[in-house]
Amino acid sequence: MIIINIIIIINFIIIFFFLIIIIIIIINIIIINIIIFFLYFIIIIIITTTTIIIITTTNTTTIIITINFIITNIFIIIITTTNIIIITTSTTSSSSPPSSPSQPSSSPSLSKSSAAS
Repeated sequence: MIIINIIIIINFIIIFFFLIIIIIIIINIIIINIIIFFLYFIIIIIITTTTIIIITTTNTTTIIITINFIITNIFIIIITTTNIIIITTSTTSSSSPPSSPSQPSSSPSLSKSSAAS
C-alpha cells in the first residue's frame, strides 16, 4: 500500500512539472506575441508619420503611399514568419528532447553500416 502511494505521489509530481513547463511555454509565446505586436505598432506609427511628413513637403504622394504599403507588408511577413518560427521551436523543443537524442545517433550508424556493406 505504501509503494502504491509513493507511485501516485511521483505521478502527481511529474504531471505537476509538465503542467509548469506547458504554462511557461504558453506564457513565453504570449509575451513574445505582445512584444512583436508592440514593435509592429511602433514601426507602423514611424512609417505613417514619416510618410505624412514627406506628403506635406512634396507632391509625390502616390509613390510614397505605395512604398509605405510595400514596407508595411514586408514587416508583416517578417513578423509572422518569426512568430511561426518561435512558436514551432518552442513547442518542438518542449516536446521532443526525450526522443531526439536517440534518433540522430541511430540514423548515422544505419547509414554507415549500409555504406560499409
